[in-house]
Amino acid sequence: MEISPMASTRSKIKYSPQEQTLLRLLPTGKRISSMELDNQLYTTANRPFHSLKSVSATMTSLMKKLDYNKDKYMIIKGPRSGPKYMEYTKVERDVRSKNKAARSSN
Repeated sequence: MEISPMASTRSKIKYSPQEQTLLRLLPTGKRISSMELDNQLYTTANRPFHSLKSVSATMTSLMKKLDYNKDKYMIIKGPRSGPKYMEYTKVERDVRSKNKAARSSN
């Protein structure tokens, strides 16, 4: 089976409307919990029963798409801490790689 030359080119994956909204809501360089994102995304009138689960799943999908697309930003998930809400931080991709290189050289 031959692979065509066009098969090797990667196209970007599009973001869903909810992923685009969450990306806009995330502050750059600051931690924000999944509950805070949930409160900003949904009002009490349109909040689904499992809205927090929906936000967490969308954030996981968004993180994967940002990595695949090699976009300007990347999202870092904070460490799990028992019953506390997950925390996310949006950082610029090149800043993250510079910090990582500086830590490894020390």
